[in-house]
Amino acid sequence: MKFDWTVLVAAALASISTEATAAENLDCVDSGYSAAEQARFDSFAAGFDLAAWGTQGPPADIMQMVSTRVGACARLHGWSDDAARYATLFKLGRIGLAGSEHNGTLNDSHIAGLRKSITPEDIRKGKIVFEQMAEAYSKGTAMPAESPDMFVGRLIMRSGVPAELAPAAGGWIGATILCARFKELFDAT
Repeated sequence: MKFDWTVLVAAALASISTEATAAENLDCVDSGYSAAEQARFDSFAAGFDLAAWGTQGPPADIMQMVSTRVGACARLHGWSDDAARYATLFKLGRIGLAGSEHNGTLNDSHIAGLRKSITPEDIRKGKIVFEQMAEAYSKGTAMPAESPDMFVGRLIMRSGVPAELAPAAGGWIGATILCARFKELFDAT
């Protein structure tokens, strides 16, 4: 069975509203972990399995560490429930991104090629393409003219990552777009 990471991205984007007033200090979710917790994050990233992440979500212990930290940050900074939800999704995206970078599938050259070739305009367009797909899924309407697979495929080709590594590169791109979108939504709360 082929893993379709675009479905995971669409589902995450479809569940999001865009209400707003302004939260700060999103970086709080990346700090404050014990040495043992950080070691667990590192171990998870080293063995990251994109297909398992897409079908099973994060392991319970990872989710508990993130939830605990987000709760502490929310209390410390007075975040709304929406801000805490976006912070959680942002941190999970960061964990997926770290896994994509450290599980040994993509090497440093591949990651550098992806970082160099993906522009802020690509991130902006990616958010639109995935949101259109999420809307089409949720409403049962026609897919957008440019499918997420086509969009991501062009980015992978431009990055120089070999075709056989497209699923891993696509996961990296998807996580990058999700992180950008959840940061944007967090900043708007």
